[in-house]
Amino acid sequence: MRPIGVLAALLALCAPATAGQGLMCEGQDLTVHIPLAGIAGIVPLGAEIEAEGRRWSMDGPPGAALLVAGQSYGTGDAIRIDLRDDDGAEVRVRLRLFSVDGGDAVGGVVEIVGTGAWAVACSFG
Repeated sequence: MRPIGVLAALLALCAPATAGQGLMCEGQDLTVHIPLAGIAGIVPLGAEIEAEGRRWSMDGPPGAALLVAGQSYGTGDAIRIDLRDDDGAEVRVRLRLFSVDGGDAVGGVVEIVGTGAWAVACSFG
């Protein structure tokens, strides 16, 4: 490998991780926004959820119930994300999403434990 190629490879390895895309879902009286890390897999960097006049968040804005990332993974046609209460003890929000048409159409169910469940349509952006 040429010295310039080695230098470029080393710089690429040392570069900080950057944010990837976000997952946005909407249902009747529900919105979900989850920024995802720009690495392999499904890694939530945050979450903002609003439903029926209530808010849940991983960032903790005033008035929002605090969430932390739980288990998350994706397969070729499914995405599963669990968000837990602030001490990580119990799952508070479950996203169960499915894709068709090569990932262009994504939809499923968002459940907020103790509040309700919503059918959602989602997109990446």
